[in-house]
Amino acid sequence: MLIICPTANRGGCLMRIIGLIVLATIIAGAGFWAFVRNQTVDLSDLDPYSGRGGSPSDLDPFLESVRDRTSLPAIAASILSPETVIAAGETGLADANARLPLPEGGAWHIGSLTKNMTAILAARLVEEDLIDWDTTPAEIWPDWPADFNTDWRDVPLHRFLRMNAGVQRHEGSAAVVDRWAQSADRSAEPRRQRAEFVEAALSLPPATEPGTQFHYANDSYIIAAHMMEIRTGTAYEQLMSTYLFEPLGLATAGFGPPSDILGHRANGEVVPAAPDANNPAVISPAGRVHLSTADYTRYLQFLLRASRGESEWVSENSMDVLFQPFDGEGEAYAMGWTVRDDLGPNFPIFTHTGSNTYWYAEVWLIPDRDLAVFVFTNQGDTGSVTDAVAWRLVTAELERSMAN
Repeated sequence: MLIICPTANRGGCLMRIIGLIVLATIIAGAGFWAFVRNQTVDLSDLDPYSGRGGSPSDLDPFLESVRDRTSLPAIAASILSPETVIAAGETGLADANARLPLPEGGAWHIGSLTKNMTAILAARLVEEDLIDWDTTPAEIWPDWPADFNTDWRDVPLHRFLRMNAGVQRHEGSAAVVDRWAQSADRSAEPRRQRAEFVEAALSLPPATEPGTQFHYANDSYIIAAHMMEIRTGTAYEQLMSTYLFEPLGLATAGFGPPSDILGHRANGEVVPAAPDANNPAVISPAGRVHLSTADYTRYLQFLLRASRGESEWVSENSMDVLFQPFDGEGEAYAMGWTVRDDLGPNFPIFTHTGSNTYWYAEVWLIPDRDLAVFVFTNQGDTGSVTDAVAWRLVTAELERSMAN
């Protein structure tokens, strides 16, 4: 690759050369390739950009090759910049039994990818002065309920969103989830479901001292969302519609199992589009959103733009808070994102997976590269596949950008 620097812009050109050298070193490094971890699917021989071309590049041929190797019913994936869909594809069957093709604009269940949406909701409420990152349960419930353990009084909202509040599910809170999971309508009375859950969850003291250890728990997001519900007087689902889905134009976004792209168990068995194809509504803040690939693209492009201060809807300062990981014991977890440094300490990667065991979704956000990749499937237990696909797309795009 030969780059000739014009005299008028020699400084910027030299910086580009240096960047390309660093990027090439990263891609060639063992640490980068080690990021593709414990995968059973080798996609290194597949070129995502070798399809029919066009703009954006068509990923369907690449994704069809992935399906041939894995027997997935369907898969969708995209490579994004803040302004452009670099490459995208969506192929396969919405129902493997009936051999139904994917509907245009169909919705995919994204599981725990919901968590960073819940964190964005919190940021919007903070900017509206409806709540604060340091708001505590004692401020939400000034008349402290007799059943609440007092050790929770001063734990701030941001600790629940970074999962270092000391929350772990116990017998009482698990019983609430189980009871609603067995109800005739798992989506009924969502705010009441969360109220019952939080009453049980906060009845015992924190499992660990707040602020000292990371512990991944859906429960932490349920508590955070219920704090927002109490402070605003509005159910979480309506808050999400008002402050996230509608402003961003996410017309297909909703909660629970989508009706047009069916989920499949790990063995390929189809799960009918029924209320029992998903967790009860108590779990909504942690993992019940569904939406189309086009709408998820809009969401990720919004995040990329907002992270560089180009959104009037969420401030750059709020994005800094959202992306700041917990620095205590355990995993580096921000608000709805696992934070990795496989591209080096100066180029953090924000990633997450999501599944309710019938769909599987994975997202990688690299703001410092203006790059995002996501992969959706409608079969559970496919993390090794989505991992392999995501990293093949990331490496292909980094290699393409270097060549240009």
